[in-house]
Amino acid sequence: MTSVFHLKKDLPAGLYDVRVALVDDEGKPRTRLGIEGADRELRYGVGEILILPLEKVAGCDKADCP
Repeated sequence: MTSVFHLKKDLPAGLYDVRVALVDDEGKPRTRLGIEGADRELRYGVGEILILPLEKVAGCDKADCP
């Protein structure tokens, strides 16, 4: 399975936890998974991601410039 996540353009640079959960129709985690590591909200840590500061490309003001 492949999942794609879109982050806010103005997300501050930094180190973030990545967590997964099975949620209900309202987006609230409700199901325990068969793995260790659940937090109080039934989210499971799968790693971390480092968001780097945005580098401006001369002559381009889009978020996805080459």
